[in-house]
Amino acid sequence: DDNLFVDLAYTKKLLDRIKPLKKYFGVQAPTTVTNDEELLVKLQQAGCYAVTVGFQSINAQVIAEAGIRQNRIEKYRDITRKLRKYNIISEGFFIFGFDNEDATAFKATAQLIKEMDLDDAILYLLTPYPGTALFTKLDKAGRIINYDWDKYSWYNCNFKPAKMTVQELEEGFHWILEELNKYYKETFLHRVWKYKHLAFQYPPLTMKIIQNYWNWIDPRALP
Repeated sequence: DDNLFVDLAYTKKLLDRIKPLKKYFGVQAPTTVTNDEELLVKLQQAGCYAVTVGFQSINAQVIAEAGIRQNRIEKYRDITRKLRKYNIISEGFFIFGFDNEDATAFKATAQLIKEMDLDDAILYLLTPYPGTALFTKLDKAGRIINYDWDKYSWYNCNFKPAKMTVQELEEGFHWILEELNKYYKETFLHRVWKYKHLAFQYPPLTMKIIQNYWNWIDPRALP
Protein backbone atom coordinates (compact mmCIF):
# COMPACT_ATOMS: atom_id res chain seq x y z
CA ASP A 1 0.00 0.00 0.00
CA ASP A 2 1.01 3.61 -0.46
CA ASN A 3 2.28 5.15 2.76
CA LEU A 4 2.89 8.87 3.02
CA PHE A 5 4.15 8.54 6.59
CA VAL A 6 7.39 6.55 6.33
CA ASP A 7 9.52 9.68 6.61
CA LEU A 8 7.64 12.11 8.87
CA ALA A 9 10.10 14.96 8.40
CA TYR A 10 9.51 14.79 4.64
CA THR A 11 5.75 14.42 5.14
CA LYS A 12 5.54 17.56 7.27
CA LYS A 13 7.52 19.56 4.68
CA LEU A 14 5.24 18.25 1.93
CA LEU A 15 2.12 19.23 3.88
CA ASP A 16 3.52 22.73 4.38
CA ARG A 17 3.93 22.99 0.58
CA ILE A 18 0.42 21.67 -0.06
CA LYS A 19 -1.25 24.09 2.40
CA PRO A 20 -1.15 27.23 0.18
CA LEU A 21 -2.75 25.31 -2.71
CA LYS A 22 -6.11 25.20 -0.89
CA LYS A 23 -6.80 21.62 -1.92
CA TYR A 24 -8.81 18.92 -0.14
CA PHE A 25 -7.57 15.35 -0.06
CA GLY A 26 -7.74 12.03 1.76
CA VAL A 27 -4.89 9.65 2.57
CA GLN A 28 -4.24 6.10 3.71
CA ALA A 29 -2.22 5.80 6.91
CA PRO A 30 -0.90 3.31 9.46
CA THR A 31 -2.32 3.28 12.99
CA THR A 32 0.68 5.33 14.14
CA VAL A 33 -0.57 8.41 12.28
CA THR A 34 -2.12 9.90 15.42
CA ASN A 35 1.02 9.51 17.56
CA ASP A 36 2.31 12.89 16.38
CA GLU A 37 0.09 15.87 17.23
CA GLU A 38 2.13 18.23 15.03
CA LEU A 39 1.50 15.91 12.08
CA LEU A 40 -2.26 16.00 12.71
CA VAL A 41 -2.21 19.80 12.82
CA LYS A 42 -0.34 19.95 9.52
CA LEU A 43 -2.70 17.41 7.92
CA GLN A 44 -5.69 19.51 8.89
CA GLN A 45 -4.09 22.76 7.76
CA ALA A 46 -3.05 21.24 4.42
CA GLY A 47 -6.65 20.25 3.66
CA CYS A 48 -6.75 16.59 4.63
CA TYR A 49 -10.41 15.84 5.27
CA ALA A 50 -10.19 12.04 5.68
CA VAL A 51 -7.67 9.43 6.82
CA THR A 52 -8.16 5.75 6.05
CA VAL A 53 -6.40 3.66 8.70
CA GLY A 54 -5.27 0.05 8.33
CA PHE A 55 -6.84 -1.38 11.48
CA GLN A 56 -7.20 -4.78 9.70
CA SER A 57 -8.45 -6.75 12.71
CA ILE A 58 -9.50 -6.51 16.36
CA ASN A 59 -7.84 -9.86 17.13
CA ALA A 60 -4.29 -9.64 18.51
CA GLN A 61 -3.43 -13.09 17.15
CA VAL A 62 -4.51 -12.02 13.67
CA ILE A 63 -2.43 -8.83 13.92
CA ALA A 64 0.60 -10.96 14.84
CA GLU A 65 -0.17 -13.47 12.07
CA ALA A 66 -0.31 -10.66 9.51
CA GLY A 67 2.93 -9.14 10.83
CA ILE A 68 1.37 -5.74 11.51
CA ARG A 69 3.69 -4.81 14.36
CA GLN A 70 2.52 -1.23 14.82
CA ASN A 71 -1.15 -2.01 15.51
CA ARG A 72 -2.32 -1.83 19.14
CA ILE A 73 -5.98 -2.76 19.42
CA GLU A 74 -6.37 -1.02 22.76
CA LYS A 75 -5.51 2.28 21.00
CA TYR A 76 -8.07 2.03 18.19
CA ARG A 77 -10.64 4.20 19.98
CA ASP A 78 -7.99 6.83 20.68
CA ILE A 79 -7.07 7.00 16.98
CA THR A 80 -10.59 7.94 15.90
CA ARG A 81 -10.92 10.35 18.83
CA LYS A 82 -7.75 12.21 17.81
CA LEU A 83 -8.75 12.41 14.16
CA ARG A 84 -12.14 13.77 15.22
CA LYS A 85 -10.37 16.40 17.36
CA TYR A 86 -8.83 17.80 14.17
CA ASN A 87 -12.06 17.54 12.15
CA ILE A 88 -10.68 14.68 10.05
CA ILE A 89 -13.05 11.93 8.95
CA SER A 90 -11.91 8.51 10.18
CA GLU A 91 -12.14 5.52 7.86
CA GLY A 92 -10.80 2.04 8.51
CA PHE A 93 -9.84 -1.16 6.71
CA PHE A 94 -10.79 -4.55 8.17
CA ILE A 95 -10.05 -7.99 6.69
CA PHE A 96 -11.77 -11.28 7.60
CA GLY A 97 -10.64 -14.88 7.13
CA PHE A 98 -7.25 -15.16 8.81
CA ASP A 99 -6.33 -18.51 10.37
CA ASN A 100 -6.52 -17.20 13.93
CA GLU A 101 -10.07 -15.93 13.48
CA ASP A 102 -13.38 -17.68 14.07
CA ALA A 103 -17.02 -16.83 13.42
CA THR A 104 -17.24 -14.60 16.51
CA ALA A 105 -15.11 -11.98 14.74
CA PHE A 106 -17.97 -10.38 12.84
CA LYS A 107 -20.14 -9.33 15.78
CA ALA A 108 -17.12 -8.31 17.84
CA THR A 109 -15.76 -6.16 15.01
CA ALA A 110 -19.12 -4.50 14.35
CA GLN A 111 -19.40 -3.66 18.04
CA LEU A 112 -15.94 -2.10 18.22
CA ILE A 113 -16.50 -0.09 15.03
CA LYS A 114 -19.59 1.44 16.66
CA GLU A 115 -17.74 2.11 19.92
CA MET A 116 -14.92 3.78 18.01
CA ASP A 117 -17.44 6.02 16.25
CA LEU A 118 -15.58 5.16 13.05
CA ASP A 119 -16.99 7.25 10.22
CA ASP A 120 -16.59 4.61 7.53
CA ALA A 121 -15.56 0.95 7.50
CA ILE A 122 -14.03 -0.70 4.45
CA LEU A 123 -14.38 -4.47 4.74
CA TYR A 124 -12.70 -7.24 2.76
CA LEU A 125 -12.39 -10.99 2.75
CA LEU A 126 -8.82 -12.27 2.86
CA THR A 127 -7.90 -12.92 -0.77
CA PRO A 128 -4.91 -15.18 -1.61
CA TYR A 129 -3.83 -13.73 -4.93
CA PRO A 130 -1.79 -16.03 -7.22
CA GLY A 131 1.92 -15.38 -6.90
CA THR A 132 1.73 -14.37 -3.25
CA ALA A 133 3.19 -16.28 -0.30
CA LEU A 134 -0.33 -16.68 1.09
CA PHE A 135 -1.57 -18.37 -2.07
CA THR A 136 1.41 -20.71 -2.14
CA LYS A 137 0.89 -21.66 1.50
CA LEU A 138 -2.83 -22.36 1.10
CA ASP A 139 -2.40 -24.13 -2.22
CA LYS A 140 0.23 -26.51 -0.82
CA ALA A 141 -2.11 -27.28 2.08
CA GLY A 142 -4.93 -28.10 -0.34
CA ARG A 143 -7.04 -25.21 0.92
CA ILE A 144 -7.58 -23.28 -2.32
CA ILE A 145 -11.10 -24.10 -3.52
CA ASN A 146 -11.43 -21.82 -6.53
CA TYR A 147 -9.04 -21.14 -9.40
CA ASP A 148 -11.36 -18.77 -11.25
CA TRP A 149 -9.35 -15.56 -11.00
CA ASP A 150 -12.44 -13.46 -11.76
CA LYS A 151 -13.71 -14.45 -8.30
CA TYR A 152 -10.65 -13.04 -6.53
CA SER A 153 -12.41 -9.77 -5.76
CA TRP A 154 -12.10 -9.33 -1.95
CA TYR A 155 -15.77 -10.31 -1.64
CA ASN A 156 -15.60 -14.05 -2.37
CA CYS A 157 -14.11 -16.82 -0.24
CA ASN A 158 -11.62 -18.78 -2.37
CA PHE A 159 -10.04 -20.97 0.31
CA LYS A 160 -10.91 -23.16 3.28
CA PRO A 161 -10.71 -21.09 6.48
CA ALA A 162 -8.96 -22.64 9.49
CA LYS A 163 -11.50 -21.99 12.25
CA MET A 164 -14.79 -21.72 10.38
CA THR A 165 -16.42 -23.11 7.29
CA VAL A 166 -16.56 -21.32 3.95
CA GLN A 167 -20.27 -20.79 4.55
CA GLU A 168 -19.65 -19.29 8.00
CA LEU A 169 -17.06 -16.89 6.60
CA GLU A 170 -19.27 -15.74 3.74
CA GLU A 171 -22.43 -15.49 5.86
CA GLY A 172 -20.59 -13.66 8.62
CA PHE A 173 -19.14 -11.23 6.11
CA HIS A 174 -22.55 -10.51 4.62
CA TRP A 175 -23.99 -10.12 8.13
CA ILE A 176 -21.50 -7.42 9.11
CA LEU A 177 -22.06 -5.59 5.84
CA GLU A 178 -25.80 -5.57 6.50
CA GLU A 179 -25.30 -4.58 10.14
CA LEU A 180 -23.04 -1.65 9.30
CA ASN A 181 -25.23 -0.63 6.37
CA LYS A 182 -28.07 -0.20 8.86
CA TYR A 183 -25.82 1.47 11.44
CA TYR A 184 -24.42 4.08 9.06
CA LYS A 185 -27.88 4.96 7.80
CA GLU A 186 -29.15 5.30 11.37
CA THR A 187 -26.25 7.60 12.29
CA PHE A 188 -26.32 9.49 8.98
CA LEU A 189 -27.46 12.84 10.39
CA HIS A 190 -25.01 12.56 13.28
CA ARG A 191 -22.10 12.31 10.85
CA VAL A 192 -23.34 15.06 8.57
CA TRP A 193 -23.62 17.39 11.58
CA LYS A 194 -20.25 16.31 12.97
CA TYR A 195 -18.45 17.44 9.82
CA LYS A 196 -20.70 20.39 8.93
CA HIS A 197 -17.60 22.61 8.66
CA LEU A 198 -16.84 20.97 5.31
CA ALA A 199 -20.11 22.31 3.90
CA PHE A 200 -18.79 25.86 4.26
CA GLN A 201 -15.23 25.14 3.20
CA TYR A 202 -15.90 22.94 0.18
CA PRO A 203 -19.58 22.32 -0.74
CA PRO A 204 -18.99 19.87 -3.66
CA LEU A 205 -16.88 17.64 -1.41
CA THR A 206 -19.60 17.71 1.24
CA MET A 207 -22.23 16.51 -1.22
CA LYS A 208 -19.97 13.64 -2.30
CA ILE A 209 -19.36 12.60 1.31
CA ILE A 210 -23.08 12.70 2.08
CA GLN A 211 -23.80 10.57 -0.99
CA ASN A 212 -21.18 8.02 0.03
CA TYR A 213 -22.58 7.72 3.56
CA TRP A 214 -26.11 7.22 2.38
CA ASN A 215 -25.12 4.70 -0.29
CA TRP A 216 -22.96 2.64 2.04
CA ILE A 217 -22.23 -0.75 0.49
CA ASP A 218 -25.25 -3.05 0.13
CA PRO A 219 -24.28 -6.74 0.50
CA ARG A 220 -27.03 -7.69 -1.92
CA ALA A 221 -25.06 -5.96 -4.66
CA LEU A 222 -21.93 -8.04 -4.14
CA PRO A 223 -20.86 -10.58 -6.81
